[in-house]
Amino acid sequence: MFRNKPEDATPAFCELNQERLNFENILLKWDGEFNIPIHCGLFKTTIFNDLRFVEELKTAEDWVMWVDVFSRETEAVYLGAPLAYYRINPHSMTKDRTFVRTHLLETYKYLLPKLPPDYANKLISVIFDRLNDQLICHEKDLEILRGKLHIRAGQLLKNTLRKIIKRKKI
Repeated sequence: MFRNKPEDATPAFCELNQERLNFENILLKWDGEFNIPIHCGLFKTTIFNDLRFVEELKTAEDWVMWVDVFSRETEAVYLGAPLAYYRINPHSMTKDRTFVRTHLLETYKYLLPKLPPDYANKLISVIFDRLNDQLICHEKDLEILRGKLHIRAGQLLKNTLRKIIKRKKI
């Protein structure tokens, strides 16, 4: 992964290994513990004879492709070597959290009906846990913001009162 020059590449952002490469992990631990950009896979062309990216999805379409590939009990072999560069673009759609959250719901709506019921229920549980974690983080962020706003409001009030008192003395 790099921002400007491939020579300044950083290590991968997550740990991958052979054990992660199965349907259940791809479905349930994606973006929680790891993810794999689709360009990091080398595939036999026959895998894509009847698989296509879902072009209507605006986010996580690579995840859906990985789920489709692994739902077919595809044999995968992990190679622990960097074989591709990934440019980090700070202005990419995936960096826009609001965009991703909004469109991720569309991805879930697309994917859930395609899953066997037991996996759909497991994924729903993962989704609820992640949403709950996000709410907790947002609540903490709001508390910090409220505290800063109270401090700022207190400072403004104090400064305003000082000015009023100063004017009355003159």
